Amino acid sequence: MATAAAEAAPPPSRRDAVTRLSGIFSRDSKSRYDVDFEWIVSGDLTLRQRLFETLRFFLYGGFLDFLRATCVLYGRSIPATIYDARALEAEEGLSKANFFEKHGFVILDHPVDMEASDWEESDRDVNKLLKAYNNRTADGGKAYRQIIHDFRHGDTPVREKYAGSVESLLRSVLPRAKKIMPPARGIRRFPTINPNKGPAQQVHND
Repeated sequence: MATAAAEAAPPPSRRDAVTRLSGIFSRDSKSRYDVDFEWIVSGDLTLRQRLFETLRFFLYGGFLDFLRATCVLYGRSIPATIYDARALEAEEGLSKANFFEKHGFVILDHPVDMEASDWEESDRDVNKLLKAYNNRTADGGKAYRQIIHDFRHGDTPVREKYAGSVESLLRSVLPRAKKIMPPARGIRRFPTINPNKGPAQQVHND
């Protein structure tokens, strides 16, 4: 009788959460905001070029775009309900691939043979990447290309232990994918004052 009662028991209640989300642009916002600070950080500009880029930033919309984007990303939030994806999947009874096809997301279990030190060794130096990108006119982009090559093909634990299994995982929900290119490095985020390494504070799509 206990078994029958357990089988007849209703599924767990949904664990939806009501919160406020930042980083949500209004419907009348532009589809693109260019916030260019290369004129500040680049070491390859002459004084005349830097003055010209400064005036262009303040007089031709760059400063206003910066203010609008900053206001949305850090000053504006809207109420939102985060729905329980596991409960929704249980209710619909779809396969992982079909659930992903319908909703554009799915939660997958994926145990991996990675230690904490492996993730740390495979961490990406974002500050170094940005510095190389901003200095690409000085060296023709050589340092930047080397960093990108290491990001894709570096000899890391992620490349050795993780990348292959991720490809199989993705193909389980994306059977029509022609080519999957898991990187060799990722960004390990943690509490820090470095905005390039701290957790994202806004809704975004990588």
